[in-house]
Amino acid sequence: MLSLVFLSFYGGNLPYTLFYLLLVNTVVSVAYIAYVYYSLKINQSINEHGVHKGKYVNYGFKVINDGFLACTSVKFNFIDELSTITGKGQLQYLGLESKECVDRQLELLCDYSGTYYAGVESIEIMDYFGIIRIKFPMPQKMKVVVKPRILKISNLNFMKENEDYINSSQFRQDDFTTDNEVRVFQNGDSTRLIHWKNSAKRQELMVRNNAAEESVEYVVIMDGAVMGEDYIDRIIEADKIRETAVAVINYLYTSGCYVNCGLGNTRIKSVNSKSDFKSIYEEISGYTFQVRAQGTDEIYNTVRRVDMECSEQTAVIVVSAYEKPQSVSSFNRNVFWVCVNSFDKVEDFFNLKE
Repeated sequence: MLSLVFLSFYGGNLPYTLFYLLLVNTVVSVAYIAYVYYSLKINQSINEHGVHKGKYVNYGFKVINDGFLACTSVKFNFIDELSTITGKGQLQYLGLESKECVDRQLELLCDYSGTYYAGVESIEIMDYFGIIRIKFPMPQKMKVVVKPRILKISNLNFMKENEDYINSSQFRQDDFTTDNEVRVFQNGDSTRLIHWKNSAKRQELMVRNNAAEESVEYVVIMDGAVMGEDYIDRIIEADKIRETAVAVINYLYTSGCYVNCGLGNTRIKSVNSKSDFKSIYEEISGYTFQVRAQGTDEIYNTVRRVDMECSEQTAVIVVSAYEKPQSVSSFNRNVFWVCVNSFDKVEDFFNLKE
């Protein structure tokens, strides 16, 4: 533009020559940048099999200039909203000779559970004069599946009136019990009443007696919808739902309670053993949340179905991004509704120290 102004005011051979040289240089620079971009071979990977929130994993980054021209300046822009990569500063600006390879071993820290992209988001390449810079999207972004933390909580303050049930529950006992608390499994008995510890010791299936059946039972329902306005908000909401649900399920299970779990509108599954808990944990980790703009219709219907199917001794705990509907209070049992948008961090909700 300056050369065009110079040409307009003065004219002559020199202004015209300068103007055309700059015009040609622009075309050549763009062609050079495009060539460099298609010559770069980039690979980013995570060596670990599983990724857990808040834990560093090895992150490998490798870039090769497969072309015949040198790269004067290449900048890699990383996704910083959901994860952190240590040592990424050494990849901010790279100069690569022809056939040169740069291989770095860094560390990746994911801040939220869920499935999202991490690592390099875009590439910026500058021409040889340092005048023109063009940004390109990363050809193949790296998607990570991050598992939530299993927070160890000591109580359920949001449902204090049921703490006595939790502490005195006879549904599951880890120690050996006397004969009058269990009996041999018979046809028609529910598999949820099987006492696995005693069954293993006696080498036959044993079930709890009728007195134990009168204890309270818990159903934890994880809402499968989020309501965030943008992508980051939805990831954070889903992360809080996962961690809150996992913490409650783990607390009830380790406290010796009968606990069942439902994900969205799927069927209710029992958590009677470590393998059951691990299975539920894996399902929660990989669960895909939906955006539901119409409110809590699906989760409300799920809670209503549980209310109709379960006994009066069943307490329902709902973990959701939505506020509790007024109509839930008309159900036949206590429904404890946890809205994750009422707290910033799960640690704050359970009064945990980081």
